[in-house]
Amino acid sequence: DGTDVRIIDRAHAQDWSSDIVTGWRVHEGDDPAWASPGFDDSAWEAVRLDDLGPSRPGWRWYRLHLKLHENHPDLALLIEGGEGTYALYLNGVEQRGPKLRSSLVVNRPTERTAPVDVPGTDLEIALRTHITPGYVSWSIPQFLTAALGTPDAIESQRAAMQSGRLYAAFPAIAINLLLMLAGIGTFALHRSQPNQSEYLWLGLYIFLLGISALLWGCQQNGVLPLSVNALIGDPLIYAFIIAQIEFTYSFGGRRVSLPWRVYELLLLVPVALSWLVWEGRLSSTLYLLIEASIVLPAALLLPVLLFLWYRLGNREAGWLIVPSLLPAATTALADLGFISFS
Repeated sequence: DGTDVRIIDRAHAQDWSSDIVTGWRVHEGDDPAWASPGFDDSAWEAVRLDDLGPSRPGWRWYRLHLKLHENHPDLALLIEGGEGTYALYLNGVEQRGPKLRSSLVVNRPTERTAPVDVPGTDLEIALRTHITPGYVSWSIPQFLTAALGTPDAIESQRAAMQSGRLYAAFPAIAINLLLMLAGIGTFALHRSQPNQSEYLWLGLYIFLLGISALLWGCQQNGVLPLSVNALIGDPLIYAFIIAQIEFTYSFGGRRVSLPWRVYELLLLVPVALSWLVWEGRLSSTLYLLIEASIVLPAALLLPVLLFLWYRLGNREAGWLIVPSLLPAATTALADLGFISFS
């Protein structure tokens, strides 16, 4: 029938796993009949599950037929795919674990396992998938790998993949939690010296910077849903830049000038744009260009302003020249880097 068939002949091996990324077939649309092991998918397009490229919006089904050895040991399946973007069927039966979820709780690819408890030697794996615009907008692949093997081997592989993913997140989580604590500490300092408004703005700036970076890092490593960064973490960038402007002027003992007030109002505009990107109504490339453009004035002009104050005799302003450059400049450079690779 044209279905890809492979022999899994390791009946006497106690601990093994094999990649099963080739031989898959894909078809756009959504039909419950496509989960059936007897369905003829020979006309479907053949694909590699780990080489699908950036995800595309909409419904799709993926199917893979395997021929197992008649004396095969207990088996388990490992799939590294977008959390909440697919449901798993084995021989037509939906499995517990991977589920299609609301776009607000969809996540980057994470590792999931499922026991393979099917009678006979024929195994039909079917994946019912749905990709939302918010997932597509950041060019994330839907699947990274799939493997079949003995339960112990598959669990070891899953644990290694999870450890590598989470260990990369821990340093960023720790650093940004410390930033948030420093912000809270600065708030406390302001309460003891309420006339020093710079402490209030500095505390708010550090706290918001820590939250924004924490949410970004957590979604990058699959700890939190994509929506947390897209709808909260990214808009906070504009909030902490406003706090940075207010702190700079408070620290310099000056009132915020009219041009900077207008700029602060302009910084509120992209907050609405982030929702348009999530809904697929605005391309992420255009949004990142807008974000990079609108944060650059803070990155370039605040250090110049501090330098001028320093030349006018405010020696303390000199300490802020380099630190004032980093947050907004880092955001702009990261945006431009993402655009160049998208």
